[in-house]
Amino acid sequence: MEEEALALLLQRCLAEIDQDGEPDEIAGRYPAHSDELLPLLRVAVTLREHRDSGSPRPQFLRDLGERLRSA
Repeated sequence: MEEEALALLLQRCLAEIDQDGEPDEIAGRYPAHSDELLPLLRVAVTLREHRDSGSPRPQFLRDLGERLRSA
């Protein structure tokens, strides 16, 4: 998928997460792109869950890096 088109689709998916959507369910609506979207949506949810907890722990950052590299 073109990078710009993926960015637009990701933006749409993030808006759905803001409406209490679940990453697996949202990515499932786009089966042709779910392999690309699902890891990104999971990372977004994790980051949002930790945004008010202060600085992220080093282990979290390592796990995040691994997730992004495997996406």
